Amino acid sequence: MSSFGPSDEPNTVHTTTTTTTTVPNAASDDTVPSGFEPLPTDTEFYTAAGEGGTFDNFIGDVNNSDSESSFGDFEEFSQTPSTVSTTVSKSMADDVLEGLESDYVTTVSRTPQVNAQLNEMTRKLQENLDAESLLPEPSPKAAQSVPPPPGPETRGKPPPVIDIDAVKRSIASIRLKNPRLTSALDNGSSRIPLPSLSPPPNQILVPPHPIIPFAPLSSFYKSTPKALQSRGNLSRSCTLCAAISLLSLPLQSVDLTVDVLGCDIRDSDTPGTVVKYFSPAVRWLTSKGCSSVVLRFVGPNVVCSTNFDNYTFFKSTYDVFMRSGSYVVPDLCVAYNAGIWGYESWDCTVKLMKGVTFLVTSYTVEEGEDDYERVKELRGGEGVCVLEPEENFYGSGEERRTESKKEGRVYKENKCWQIWRF
Repeated sequence: MSSFGPSDEPNTVHTTTTTTTTVPNAASDDTVPSGFEPLPTDTEFYTAAGEGGTFDNFIGDVNNSDSESSFGDFEEFSQTPSTVSTTVSKSMADDVLEGLESDYVTTVSRTPQVNAQLNEMTRKLQENLDAESLLPEPSPKAAQSVPPPPGPETRGKPPPVIDIDAVKRSIASIRLKNPRLTSALDNGSSRIPLPSLSPPPNQILVPPHPIIPFAPLSSFYKSTPKALQSRGNLSRSCTLCAAISLLSLPLQSVDLTVDVLGCDIRDSDTPGTVVKYFSPAVRWLTSKGCSSVVLRFVGPNVVCSTNFDNYTFFKSTYDVFMRSGSYVVPDLCVAYNAGIWGYESWDCTVKLMKGVTFLVTSYTVEEGEDDYERVKELRGGEGVCVLEPEENFYGSGEERRTESKKEGRVYKENKCWQIWRF
Protein backbone atom coordinates (compact mmCIF):
# COMPACT_ATOMS: atom_id res chain seq x y z
CA MET A 1 0.00 0.00 0.00
CA SER A 2 1.29 3.44 -0.97
CA SER A 3 2.30 6.14 1.53
CA PHE A 4 3.89 9.55 1.40
CA GLY A 5 7.67 9.62 1.24
CA PRO A 6 10.24 12.41 1.56
CA SER A 7 10.26 13.09 -2.21
CA ASP A 8 6.48 12.97 -2.70
CA GLU A 9 4.62 16.20 -3.29
CA PRO A 10 1.98 16.95 -0.71
CA ASN A 11 -0.86 17.28 -3.21
CA THR A 12 -0.05 14.20 -5.22
CA VAL A 13 -2.71 11.53 -5.03
CA HIS A 14 -1.49 7.96 -5.14
CA THR A 15 -3.70 5.08 -5.99
CA THR A 16 -3.40 1.43 -5.36
CA THR A 17 -5.44 -1.58 -6.20
CA THR A 18 -6.08 -3.89 -3.27
CA THR A 19 -7.19 -7.45 -3.16
CA THR A 20 -10.88 -7.91 -3.45
CA THR A 21 -12.35 -8.93 -0.11
CA THR A 22 -15.89 -10.13 0.23
CA VAL A 23 -17.74 -9.14 3.38
CA PRO A 24 -20.83 -11.20 4.12
CA ASN A 25 -24.03 -9.32 4.69
CA ALA A 26 -26.05 -10.48 7.67
CA ALA A 27 -29.23 -9.28 6.04
CA SER A 28 -28.78 -11.61 3.10
CA ASP A 29 -27.09 -14.49 4.94
CA ASP A 30 -29.55 -16.40 7.07
CA THR A 31 -27.02 -18.94 8.29
CA VAL A 32 -25.19 -17.54 11.35
CA PRO A 33 -22.69 -19.70 13.21
CA SER A 34 -23.79 -20.83 16.63
CA GLY A 35 -22.79 -18.50 19.44
CA PHE A 36 -22.54 -15.36 17.26
CA GLU A 37 -24.90 -12.44 16.91
CA PRO A 38 -25.95 -11.57 13.29
CA LEU A 39 -24.20 -8.54 11.83
CA PRO A 40 -26.34 -5.42 11.30
CA THR A 41 -27.26 -4.33 7.79
CA ASP A 42 -25.38 -1.69 5.81
CA THR A 43 -28.08 0.90 6.36
CA GLU A 44 -27.58 0.63 10.14
CA PHE A 45 -23.95 1.75 9.84
CA TYR A 46 -22.79 5.32 9.80
CA THR A 47 -22.52 6.65 6.18
CA ALA A 48 -19.00 8.03 5.91
CA ALA A 49 -18.66 11.60 4.46
CA GLY A 50 -22.04 11.28 2.69
CA GLU A 51 -20.52 9.22 -0.15
CA GLY A 52 -22.69 6.16 0.35
CA GLY A 53 -19.82 4.07 1.67
CA THR A 54 -20.29 1.95 4.80
CA PHE A 55 -18.47 2.06 8.10
CA ASP A 56 -17.92 -1.68 7.83
CA ASN A 57 -16.05 -1.21 4.52
CA PHE A 58 -13.88 1.43 6.13
CA ILE A 59 -12.97 -0.79 9.12
CA GLY A 60 -12.27 -3.63 6.71
CA ASP A 61 -9.87 -1.36 4.84
CA VAL A 62 -8.11 -0.46 8.11
CA ASN A 63 -7.77 -4.09 9.15
CA ASN A 64 -6.31 -5.02 5.75
CA SER A 65 -3.67 -2.27 5.94
CA ASP A 66 0.01 -3.05 6.50
CA SER A 67 0.88 0.51 7.42
CA GLU A 68 1.54 1.61 11.05
CA SER A 69 1.09 5.32 10.37
CA SER A 70 -1.97 7.50 11.01
CA PHE A 71 -5.35 7.16 9.34
CA GLY A 72 -4.15 9.68 6.75
CA ASP A 73 -2.08 6.91 5.12
CA PHE A 74 -5.19 5.08 3.95
CA GLU A 75 -6.27 5.94 0.40
CA GLU A 76 -8.88 3.30 -0.33
CA PHE A 77 -12.51 3.54 0.60
CA SER A 78 -15.35 1.34 -0.58
CA GLN A 79 -18.68 2.45 -1.92
CA THR A 80 -20.18 -1.08 -2.15
CA PRO A 81 -20.80 -3.61 0.60
CA SER A 82 -19.07 -6.48 -1.16
CA THR A 83 -15.85 -5.23 -2.81
CA VAL A 84 -13.18 -2.70 -1.72
CA SER A 85 -11.98 -1.14 -5.00
CA THR A 86 -12.70 2.59 -4.85
CA THR A 87 -9.86 5.05 -4.28
CA VAL A 88 -10.34 7.90 -1.82
CA SER A 89 -8.16 10.85 -1.13
CA LYS A 90 -6.27 11.57 2.05
CA SER A 91 -8.44 14.59 2.76
CA MET A 92 -11.60 12.50 2.53
CA ALA A 93 -10.18 10.03 5.11
CA ASP A 94 -9.42 12.94 7.44
CA ASP A 95 -12.96 14.22 6.99
CA VAL A 96 -14.34 10.79 7.82
CA LEU A 97 -12.30 10.55 11.01
CA GLU A 98 -13.26 14.07 12.04
CA GLY A 99 -16.92 13.22 11.50
CA LEU A 100 -16.59 10.05 13.56
CA GLU A 101 -14.94 11.92 16.43
CA SER A 102 -17.57 14.65 16.35
CA ASP A 103 -20.34 12.04 16.40
CA TYR A 104 -18.68 10.26 19.37
CA VAL A 105 -18.27 13.47 21.38
CA THR A 106 -21.88 14.45 20.65
CA THR A 107 -23.13 11.00 21.73
CA VAL A 108 -21.19 10.86 24.99
CA SER A 109 -21.71 14.61 25.71
CA ARG A 110 -18.56 14.85 27.77
CA THR A 111 -18.21 18.20 29.47
CA PRO A 112 -14.99 19.57 30.96
CA GLN A 113 -16.30 18.56 34.39
CA VAL A 114 -16.86 15.00 33.20
CA ASN A 115 -13.37 14.91 31.68
CA ALA A 116 -11.87 16.10 34.98
CA GLN A 117 -13.74 13.44 36.92
CA LEU A 118 -12.65 10.71 34.52
CA ASN A 119 -9.05 11.85 34.72
CA GLU A 120 -9.17 11.83 38.55
CA MET A 121 -10.71 8.36 38.60
CA THR A 122 -8.02 7.12 36.24
CA ARG A 123 -5.29 8.60 38.43
CA LYS A 124 -6.63 7.00 41.63
CA LEU A 125 -7.06 3.67 39.89
CA GLN A 126 -3.46 3.79 38.74
CA GLU A 127 -2.26 4.65 42.26
CA ASN A 128 -4.15 1.70 43.69
CA LEU A 129 -2.70 -0.62 41.09
CA ASP A 130 0.81 0.65 41.84
CA ALA A 131 0.30 0.15 45.59
CA GLU A 132 -1.05 -3.35 45.14
CA SER A 133 1.89 -4.29 42.97
CA LEU A 134 4.22 -3.64 45.93
CA LEU A 135 2.38 -6.02 48.27
CA PRO A 136 3.57 -9.63 48.60
CA GLU A 137 1.40 -12.22 47.02
CA PRO A 138 -0.81 -13.84 49.72
CA SER A 139 -0.63 -17.57 50.01
CA PRO A 140 -3.74 -19.53 49.04
CA LYS A 141 -4.16 -20.65 52.66
CA ALA A 142 -3.96 -17.10 54.03
CA ALA A 143 -6.36 -15.85 51.42
CA GLN A 144 -8.89 -18.45 52.49
CA SER A 145 -8.57 -17.52 56.19
CA VAL A 146 -9.34 -13.83 55.64
CA PRO A 147 -13.10 -13.25 55.77
CA PRO A 148 -14.59 -11.24 52.93
CA PRO A 149 -15.49 -7.63 53.66
CA PRO A 150 -19.10 -7.10 54.71
CA GLY A 151 -21.30 -6.57 51.71
CA PRO A 152 -24.95 -5.60 51.35
CA GLU A 153 -25.95 -9.18 52.08
CA THR A 154 -24.04 -9.34 55.44
CA ARG A 155 -23.93 -5.74 56.65
CA GLY A 156 -26.13 -5.14 59.70
CA LYS A 157 -26.58 -8.84 60.47
CA PRO A 158 -25.60 -10.32 63.88
CA PRO A 159 -22.16 -11.94 64.15
CA PRO A 160 -21.96 -15.69 63.62
CA VAL A 161 -22.69 -17.94 66.58
CA ILE A 162 -19.56 -19.29 68.27
CA ASP A 163 -19.47 -23.02 68.79
CA ILE A 164 -18.59 -23.17 72.50
CA ASP A 165 -18.23 -26.94 72.47
CA ALA A 166 -15.71 -26.74 69.63
CA VAL A 167 -13.69 -24.15 71.57
CA LYS A 168 -13.67 -26.37 74.65
CA ARG A 169 -12.53 -29.36 72.60
CA SER A 170 -9.71 -27.26 71.13
CA ILE A 171 -8.57 -26.17 74.59
CA ALA A 172 -8.63 -29.78 75.80
CA SER A 173 -6.59 -30.77 72.77
CA ILE A 174 -3.99 -28.11 73.54
CA ARG A 175 -3.69 -29.36 77.11
CA LEU A 176 -3.06 -32.90 75.89
CA LYS A 177 -0.66 -32.08 73.07
CA ASN A 178 1.35 -29.23 74.67
CA PRO A 179 1.66 -29.56 78.48
CA ARG A 180 4.41 -26.93 78.56
CA LEU A 181 2.18 -24.29 77.00
CA THR A 182 -0.67 -25.32 79.30
CA SER A 183 1.54 -24.84 82.37
CA ALA A 184 2.65 -21.38 81.20
CA LEU A 185 -0.93 -20.29 80.56
CA ASP A 186 -2.11 -21.55 83.94
CA ASN A 187 0.71 -19.77 85.76
CA GLY A 188 -0.09 -16.52 83.97
CA SER A 189 -3.83 -16.71 84.61
CA SER A 190 -3.30 -17.36 88.32
CA ARG A 191 -1.62 -13.95 88.65
CA ILE A 192 -4.46 -12.05 86.95
CA PRO A 193 -7.33 -11.15 89.32
CA LEU A 194 -10.61 -11.67 87.54
CA PRO A 195 -13.70 -9.71 88.64
CA SER A 196 -16.39 -11.83 90.23
CA LEU A 197 -20.00 -11.33 89.22
CA SER A 198 -21.29 -12.93 92.43
CA PRO A 199 -20.08 -12.71 96.05
CA PRO A 200 -17.93 -15.54 97.37
CA PRO A 201 -19.68 -18.26 99.40
CA ASN A 202 -20.93 -17.17 102.82
CA GLN A 203 -20.42 -13.48 101.97
CA ILE A 204 -23.40 -11.11 102.13
CA LEU A 205 -23.66 -8.04 99.96
CA VAL A 206 -23.95 -4.90 102.11
CA PRO A 207 -26.30 -2.28 100.64
CA PRO A 208 -25.04 1.31 100.97
CA HIS A 209 -26.46 3.71 103.54
CA PRO A 210 -26.90 7.46 102.98
CA ILE A 211 -24.93 8.33 106.15
CA ILE A 212 -23.28 5.25 107.69
CA PRO A 213 -20.03 4.25 105.92
CA PHE A 214 -19.48 0.76 104.57
CA ALA A 215 -16.97 -0.55 107.16
CA PRO A 216 -19.07 0.07 110.30
CA LEU A 217 -22.24 -0.85 108.44
CA SER A 218 -20.84 -4.25 107.44
CA SER A 219 -20.50 -5.30 111.10
CA PHE A 220 -24.31 -5.47 111.34
CA TYR A 221 -24.34 -8.08 108.57
CA LYS A 222 -21.90 -10.44 110.34
CA SER A 223 -22.12 -12.67 113.40
CA THR A 224 -18.45 -13.13 114.28
CA PRO A 225 -17.35 -12.28 117.85
CA LYS A 226 -15.51 -9.19 116.62
CA ALA A 227 -18.54 -8.04 114.63
CA LEU A 228 -20.82 -8.47 117.64
CA GLN A 229 -18.48 -6.36 119.77
CA SER A 230 -18.36 -3.66 117.10
CA ARG A 231 -22.15 -3.60 116.92
CA GLY A 232 -22.31 -2.93 120.66
CA ASN A 233 -20.01 0.09 120.30
CA LEU A 234 -21.67 1.41 117.13
CA SER A 235 -25.32 0.80 117.98
CA ARG A 236 -26.01 4.29 119.42
CA SER A 237 -24.36 6.19 116.55
CA CYS A 238 -25.87 3.97 113.84
CA THR A 239 -29.36 4.12 115.36
CA LEU A 240 -29.15 7.93 115.56
CA CYS A 241 -27.95 8.32 111.94
CA ALA A 242 -30.49 5.79 110.65
CA ALA A 243 -33.31 7.77 112.29
CA ILE A 244 -32.01 11.05 110.81
CA SER A 245 -31.94 9.41 107.37
CA LEU A 246 -35.42 7.92 107.85
CA LEU A 247 -36.81 11.34 108.86
CA SER A 248 -35.00 13.04 105.92
CA LEU A 249 -33.62 15.77 108.16
CA PRO A 250 -31.60 18.36 106.21
CA LEU A 251 -27.85 18.15 106.75
CA GLN A 252 -26.23 20.55 104.30
CA SER A 253 -24.93 23.70 106.06
CA VAL A 254 -27.01 22.91 109.15
CA ASP A 255 -26.11 23.37 112.81
CA LEU A 256 -27.54 20.08 114.00
CA THR A 257 -28.54 19.74 117.66
CA VAL A 258 -29.41 16.39 119.24
CA ASP A 259 -30.56 15.97 122.85
CA VAL A 260 -29.72 12.64 124.47
CA LEU A 261 -32.20 12.10 127.35
CA GLY A 262 -32.02 9.91 130.42
CA CYS A 263 -28.28 9.34 130.23
CA ASP A 264 -26.71 7.15 132.87
CA ILE A 265 -23.34 5.63 133.67
CA ARG A 266 -23.35 3.46 130.54
CA ASP A 267 -23.57 6.51 128.24
CA SER A 268 -21.56 9.16 130.07
CA ASP A 269 -19.44 7.78 132.89
CA THR A 270 -16.27 9.25 131.32
CA PRO A 271 -15.38 11.42 128.33
CA GLY A 272 -13.84 8.31 126.78
CA THR A 273 -17.18 6.49 126.93
CA VAL A 274 -18.96 9.42 125.28
CA VAL A 275 -16.40 9.56 122.50
CA LYS A 276 -16.54 5.78 121.95
CA TYR A 277 -20.30 5.69 121.56
CA PHE A 278 -21.10 9.03 119.88
CA SER A 279 -18.04 10.36 118.03
CA PRO A 280 -18.77 8.13 114.96
CA ALA A 281 -22.14 9.85 114.50
CA VAL A 282 -20.56 13.31 114.84
CA ARG A 283 -17.92 12.40 112.27
CA TRP A 284 -20.37 10.88 109.76
CA LEU A 285 -22.86 13.76 109.97
CA THR A 286 -20.11 16.34 109.55
CA SER A 287 -18.87 14.52 106.45
CA LYS A 288 -22.39 14.81 105.00
CA GLY A 289 -22.33 18.60 105.12
CA CYS A 290 -23.40 19.63 108.63
CA SER A 291 -21.79 22.90 109.67
CA SER A 292 -21.74 21.69 113.26
CA VAL A 293 -23.10 18.80 115.33
CA VAL A 294 -23.84 19.35 119.03
CA LEU A 295 -24.97 16.59 121.38
CA ARG A 296 -26.53 17.71 124.70
CA PHE A 297 -26.63 14.99 127.37
CA VAL A 298 -29.45 15.55 129.85
CA GLY A 299 -30.50 13.37 132.81
CA PRO A 300 -30.46 13.07 136.59
CA ASN A 301 -27.77 10.35 136.35
CA VAL A 302 -25.34 12.18 134.01
CA VAL A 303 -21.76 11.56 135.25
CA CYS A 304 -19.67 13.94 133.13
CA SER A 305 -19.81 17.55 134.19
CA THR A 306 -17.29 19.22 131.90
CA ASN A 307 -18.25 20.15 128.36
CA PHE A 308 -15.77 19.30 125.60
CA ASP A 309 -15.64 19.25 121.81
CA ASN A 310 -19.18 18.64 120.48
CA TYR A 311 -20.66 17.50 123.79
CA THR A 312 -22.42 19.38 126.63
CA PHE A 313 -23.85 17.92 129.84
CA PHE A 314 -26.82 18.90 132.05
CA LYS A 315 -27.48 16.97 135.30
CA SER A 316 -31.25 17.31 135.57
CA THR A 317 -34.47 15.89 134.27
CA TYR A 318 -35.42 17.01 130.79
CA ASP A 319 -38.55 18.91 131.89
CA VAL A 320 -36.35 21.07 134.15
CA PHE A 321 -33.86 21.62 131.34
CA MET A 322 -36.69 22.71 128.99
CA ARG A 323 -37.71 25.43 131.43
CA SER A 324 -34.15 26.74 131.75
CA GLY A 325 -32.64 29.59 129.79
CA SER A 326 -30.19 27.22 128.05
CA TYR A 327 -32.92 25.34 126.24
CA VAL A 328 -33.22 25.57 122.46
CA VAL A 329 -35.59 23.27 120.59
CA PRO A 330 -33.39 20.48 119.21
CA ASP A 331 -33.61 18.84 115.81
CA LEU A 332 -34.05 15.44 117.47
CA CYS A 333 -34.47 13.99 120.96
CA VAL A 334 -33.16 10.48 121.69
CA ALA A 335 -33.79 8.26 124.70
CA TYR A 336 -31.74 5.04 124.58
CA ASN A 337 -33.25 2.08 126.44
CA ALA A 338 -35.51 4.54 128.25
CA GLY A 339 -38.02 2.28 130.04
CA ILE A 340 -40.78 4.93 129.86
CA TRP A 341 -43.33 2.31 130.83
CA GLY A 342 -41.52 1.61 134.15
CA TYR A 343 -40.24 5.02 135.37
CA GLU A 344 -42.60 7.77 136.51
CA SER A 345 -39.80 10.34 136.07
CA TRP A 346 -40.58 10.28 132.33
CA ASP A 347 -44.16 11.39 132.73
CA CYS A 348 -43.59 15.14 133.04
CA THR A 349 -40.99 15.16 130.26
CA VAL A 350 -43.25 13.36 127.77
CA LYS A 351 -46.19 15.64 128.59
CA LEU A 352 -44.18 18.88 128.12
CA MET A 353 -42.50 17.99 124.82
CA LYS A 354 -43.62 20.31 122.04
CA GLY A 355 -42.37 20.82 118.49
CA VAL A 356 -39.84 18.02 118.77
CA THR A 357 -39.20 14.60 117.24
CA PHE A 358 -38.62 11.86 119.81
CA LEU A 359 -36.70 8.63 119.16
CA VAL A 360 -37.12 5.92 121.82
CA THR A 361 -35.31 2.57 122.02
CA SER A 362 -35.79 -0.43 124.32
CA TYR A 363 -34.19 -3.76 125.21
CA THR A 364 -36.94 -5.91 123.71
CA VAL A 365 -39.80 -5.49 121.28
CA GLU A 366 -42.23 -6.23 124.11
CA GLU A 367 -40.82 -3.36 126.16
CA GLY A 368 -41.05 -1.15 123.12
CA GLU A 369 -44.75 -1.90 122.83
CA ASP A 370 -45.19 -1.06 126.53
CA ASP A 371 -43.41 2.28 125.97
CA TYR A 372 -45.69 2.96 123.01
CA GLU A 373 -48.85 2.48 125.09
CA ARG A 374 -47.50 4.64 127.90
CA VAL A 375 -46.63 7.53 125.55
CA LYS A 376 -50.10 7.41 124.00
CA GLU A 377 -51.60 7.54 127.48
CA LEU A 378 -49.43 10.46 128.63
CA ARG A 379 -50.04 12.50 125.48
CA GLY A 380 -53.77 11.90 125.53
CA GLY A 381 -53.89 11.10 121.84
CA GLU A 382 -51.81 14.13 120.92
CA GLY A 383 -48.80 13.48 118.71
CA VAL A 384 -48.08 11.24 115.75
CA CYS A 385 -46.17 7.99 115.83
CA VAL A 386 -43.95 8.18 112.74
CA LEU A 387 -42.47 4.72 113.32
CA GLU A 388 -44.35 2.22 115.44
CA PRO A 389 -42.36 -0.19 117.64
CA GLU A 390 -40.33 -2.67 115.62
CA GLU A 391 -37.01 -4.46 115.80
CA ASN A 392 -34.08 -2.16 115.19
CA PHE A 393 -31.57 -3.48 112.67
CA TYR A 394 -28.85 -1.38 114.32
CA GLY A 395 -29.37 -2.86 117.78
CA SER A 396 -26.48 -4.28 119.76
CA GLY A 397 -25.45 -7.86 119.05
CA GLU A 398 -24.52 -8.64 122.66
CA GLU A 399 -27.04 -9.83 125.21
CA ARG A 400 -27.55 -7.60 128.28
CA ARG A 401 -27.65 -9.31 131.62
CA THR A 402 -30.29 -7.90 133.97
CA GLU A 403 -31.85 -9.03 137.26
CA SER A 404 -35.36 -8.13 136.15
CA LYS A 405 -35.16 -10.27 133.04
CA LYS A 406 -38.41 -12.01 132.15
CA GLU A 407 -38.42 -15.65 131.17
CA GLY A 408 -38.05 -16.28 127.42
CA ARG A 409 -36.88 -12.78 126.53
CA VAL A 410 -33.44 -11.82 125.20
CA TYR A 411 -32.37 -8.30 126.22
CA LYS A 412 -30.14 -6.30 123.89
CA GLU A 413 -29.46 -2.57 123.84
CA ASN A 414 -31.51 -0.67 121.27
CA LYS A 415 -33.16 -3.86 120.07
CA CYS A 416 -36.46 -2.06 119.40
CA TRP A 417 -37.12 1.50 118.24
CA GLN A 418 -40.03 3.89 117.65
CA ILE A 419 -40.29 7.55 116.58
CA TRP A 420 -42.85 10.17 117.68
CA ARG A 421 -43.56 13.73 116.62
CA PHE A 422 -45.15 16.17 119.10
